[in-house]
Amino acid sequence: SLYDELVSLFDEFPQVEWDLQKKSLSVHTDRVELNDIDLGPFEIRLSIRGIGSCTRYRVIALEPNPCADDSDTPHPHVHHDGLCEGDGNLAIQRALAEGRLLDFFVLVRQVLRTYNASSAYRSLEDWFATPCADCDNSVTDDERCECERCGSGLCGACASPCGSCGQTTCAGCLIPCVSCSSSRCDSCLDSCEKCG
Repeated sequence: SLYDELVSLFDEFPQVEWDLQKKSLSVHTDRVELNDIDLGPFEIRLSIRGIGSCTRYRVIALEPNPCADDSDTPHPHVHHDGLCEGDGNLAIQRALAEGRLLDFFVLVRQVLRTYNASSAYRSLEDWFATPCADCDNSVTDDERCECERCGSGLCGACASPCGSCGQTTCAGCLIPCVSCSSSRCDSCLDSCEKCG
């Protein structure tokens, strides 16, 4: 039965590796794509020590395309090399406990092919987000503003207009007036008639 399970892995996955020295069994998935984002292929590496009891496995990105501001998250449901199994937890653990290797690898692959926004480490919407130049929060391309003076990317909360010309600027390009506290870009600064 175990032999048949192992042979079936070769029919189901593009690559299967058995490492006697490391005591592990690994499969490679095809490329994983979620919402038109190519996350690349993954290796699912199962430690065969203690199989059926405290079995450990890792999910490793082979061609990482991580979240823009979190390089340790190569998939919405993978952080470092740990998988958030979500609703698949019971089925995955049962397959391991019963020694059903084929079912285990297929179930983990299915979790990698599925996206659940409510249980993700990072949202797919953040995948190509960039940090705001002023507050460092993630900003998606749809929400991103640009400083018209220096070109820095900003979130909507940090984008401020110059008090004179109205250009969108970052905090670094606005200069506050000492006496009236209004902020202006350097092109719009004028000398105070009273104090210079």
